[in-house]
Amino acid sequence: MKKSIILPLLSLLIISGCNSNTSSTNSISSSFVSNTISSTIENSSTSSSEVNIPTKNIVDVDVNDLELIENEDKTGYLINKYNKFDNYIRLPKMYNEKPIVGIVAYAFYSSSFEEIYIPDTYIDFDNSAFYSVFSSQKYIVDETHPTMKSIDGVIYSKDETVLIKLPDSKFYVDFSIPLTVKEIGPYALSDMLINHLHISKNVEKIHYTAFLNT
Repeated sequence: MKKSIILPLLSLLIISGCNSNTSSTNSISSSFVSNTISSTIENSSTSSSEVNIPTKNIVDVDVNDLELIENEDKTGYLINKYNKFDNYIRLPKMYNEKPIVGIVAYAFYSSSFEEIYIPDTYIDFDNSAFYSVFSSQKYIVDETHPTMKSIDGVIYSKDETVLIKLPDSKFYVDFSIPLTVKEIGPYALSDMLINHLHISKNVEKIHYTAFLNT
């Protein structure tokens, strides 16, 4: 059974979600967070170093194991579905002499991996792409990616102001959201077991799907 230290917040998030549209701009203010879960505020500075080295036994995903669709302007492909169960995987960059440029919503739903390497060509990235993935321990974003980066297995925006996605393993210990983060993005902490979460006072926006099913 999933545990949470922020049940009051989640209850109100559900109400908020029911009364608002599904735009990713929907959010709750940081003052609301402070009033409802003040015990989670963390003021320590971030000291994490960027980690982009894949596990040496990482396996390249065969394009035949992916369901790919062309993007709107026909210049590349998007991953529409992947449902295998692997430990350490690296996503491909090319298919039919065109780049693979992103991942659509829920593409990895109910799949399982421990570590995944995301190439720098994956620009079109839906925040719900890794919703309900089991056993994830580390997301590794190529260090040349123009809009995202990974630090200690967590995906952030390139400027580290948006928390995009945490792996499941981060909630088996305390996790403190870095002071650089101003926004917790859609599905960033969804469908997870939470032990202890510390939210910095610098967080200004929490998308209403950020804690979906947590």
